[in-house]
Parts: sequence; structure tokens; C-alpha cells
Amino acid sequence: QQTEKAMNCFVQDGEREDIINSVLYNRALFYYHLGNIDRAEGILENLYSRFNKILRIHLKAQICELHALILLEQKKYEEARKLCDETIQLSHCSDDLPDVYCSLWTTIGLIKSQLDHEKAENAFQTALCFKDSLKRKSKIATTYMGLGNLYILLNRLEESKEHLEQAIQIAKKCNKMILFTDCL
Repeated sequence: QQTEKAMNCFVQDGEREDIINSVLYNRALFYYHLGNIDRAEGILENLYSRFNKILRIHLKAQICELHALILLEQKKYEEARKLCDETIQLSHCSDDLPDVYCSLWTTIGLIKSQLDHEKAENAFQTALCFKDSLKRKSKIATTYMGLGNLYILLNRLEESKEHLEQAIQIAKKCNKMILFTDCL
């Protein structure tokens, strides 16, 4: 409802065209979390049609990351990994560089968890390198959760428990209830 209200308030071709892109991204993210991948993809297609007009690099990176997560869901691992690599190149001059890189390396870790456990662990460890520089501290919880789940697959249960507990603690502290419940 809130995104609908925001979109209805938006003035086409107004001064702040980038705001509508943020609203659309949030709407796509909402549908993704609800499991409505088709609707999320439709919104992303709309965003990609105006991608060159999006000014904020961080928003472009978020759009690409969400697209990569959808590709991961669809088991299109190589396409998802390629998109992450391209987004890392795109993001090199972002003001939110640590946040963007942490998210992208976490997504790469999630992709590689399906293909190559050693490379997945390396990707998650790379994401953890950014934890002290993050503006949004909650981002690292997803990394810990991914690493914890990977360690379950590798039967490294003590390490898994440590990382999942860290994810839960961060999600709880940052009041990210969706992330918190995902960690459980």
C-alpha cells in the first residue's frame, strides 16, 4: 500500500525522477521476499528499461543484486555470477562502496554455495572484510547466515552455529525481523 501511495504522489518527468526508481526497487524487493518472483521480475524489467537514467550507483547495484538473487532462485548460476561481476565493476565509484561490495560478495557466496563450496567460503570471507566499514551494519548478518548455512552443508557444525548466532544477534540488534526469522 505504501509503495502505491508513493507512486501516486510521484510527478512524471519531475525533478526527482530517481525517487520513483527507489520506490519501484522497494516494491520488487517486497515481492521477492513474498516469493512472488514473477511480479518482482516484471518490476525489474521496468527498472532495466530506464537503467541509464538512474543516477545513484548504489541503487543500480541494488537492482542488479536483486536480479542476481532471482537468477539464483531460478538456478541460473552462471548468469547470476556474471551479473555480480559486472555490478562490482559498475560500483567502483559508489559512495556506499563497502555496503555494495559486501552485498555483492555475499550474493556471490550464495551462488557459489550451489556450485563450489570452497569458492563460496572465499566469497563470504571477502564480504566479511567489509564489515567494519559498513554504513548499514545489518548487511553483514546475511553474510554470516550464508556462511553458517554453507558450514552446515560441509558438516562443520560448530562453525555453523557460531556464524548463525552472529547473524541472529546482528539481525535482532538492527531490528531486521525478516532477516532474523530467516536466520532461525
